[in-house]
Amino acid sequence: RSSDLLEEISKAELEFTDKTANLREERRKVVAGERDVTADEMKTYQEVKQESGVEEIPSDEDESEQKKQKKTVTVVSKGDEKNKSELAVAAEKPDGGIPGFWFTVLRNNEVTEGMITERDVPALQSLQDVTKEYIDNNPRKGFKLNFIFGENEYFTNKVLSKTYHFDQEPETQDDDEPMLDTIDGATIDWKSQEKKLTVILKQKKQRHKTGKGVRVVTKEEKCPSFFNFFDAPQVPEDDDEEEDEEMSYDEKMEMDYEAATMFADSIIPRAVHYYSGRSIEEIASAMDFAGLMGGMGGDDDEEEEEEE
Repeated sequence: RSSDLLEEISKAELEFTDKTANLREERRKVVAGERDVTADEMKTYQEVKQESGVEEIPSDEDESEQKKQKKTVTVVSKGDEKNKSELAVAAEKPDGGIPGFWFTVLRNNEVTEGMITERDVPALQSLQDVTKEYIDNNPRKGFKLNFIFGENEYFTNKVLSKTYHFDQEPETQDDDEPMLDTIDGATIDWKSQEKKLTVILKQKKQRHKTGKGVRVVTKEEKCPSFFNFFDAPQVPEDDDEEEDEEMSYDEKMEMDYEAATMFADSIIPRAVHYYSGRSIEEIASAMDFAGLMGGMGGDDDEEEEEEE
């Protein structure tokens, strides 16, 4: 591709971002309780839903099968119970908003769901919005993800940001896809050591160097947490250090970027779909379709072998 074409692509991305900015802002207001969904908006939604396709009337067998499938993706936890009670209270208030909206969105996404632990739930319920912005308003330079939090008992940050810089060297740039260069993480200001969700505190006894007396030392041990996402992969100081790690630096960068693109390209623009659970149904349908196609492909192979 020529540089002119790349410029046109970047321009189109910016135009799309600008045109949809109002929609994302209105979504933020509804979630925050600054405004409610109007009757006209609900009417438009229903019209678009009807025009999108003809819905078949399910048989009794289909309905029972759908109920079974829904049970497989619904996990009842303290977070779910808290969400339900808060939603009930919010429904009674004109400015109640949608409590736990972004927590539900993340839990319903196939990538971020696996990043969340039970300890993360209360902190993620204070997540108010997730946004994306281009570096210097230029898609070819990279992008920044902003996670906006309300008051919570874990950390003082109002915004946690993570920035993905693309390679700007002409000889290493890919014509089709930007090349990831570096990642800037965020420093979380935990309110106390006990509130730090990315570690588990363990107490160990240490004998004094003189041999007299024993003291108890509290040490931090890294543990799984969604908030580990805000740590950028670090370049190992030497080869021995990288060998001790379960994944290489390149593998960590690739996994990190995969999660980032999921936020940027899917979760942020389609948050309502994930909140409603529609994307879970779409994934299940796609898997069923893939299975069907795989089965068809297997039959073809057998037929070919018989013909030979």
